[in-house]
Amino acid sequence: MRVTLFGATGRTGRVLIPVLRERGHSVRAVCRREGALSPEPPGLEVAVADPASPGALVPALAGTGRW
Repeated sequence: MRVTLFGATGRTGRVLIPVLRERGHSVRAVCRREGALSPEPPGLEVAVADPASPGALVPALAGTGRW
């Protein structure tokens, strides 16, 4: 499953990234600025977008599942 993770640069997000990857998920981390997840974990897709701007989130959420 493709997972889009908001808050990826926070304490919980940094723990969730490897857990999701180990479980076989494809992870897209949404960050407000380029380089926020430095060093970038291997196999991680990073989307730069401001969560307060709905238009910026459209590309970040493209291709993810719906519940």
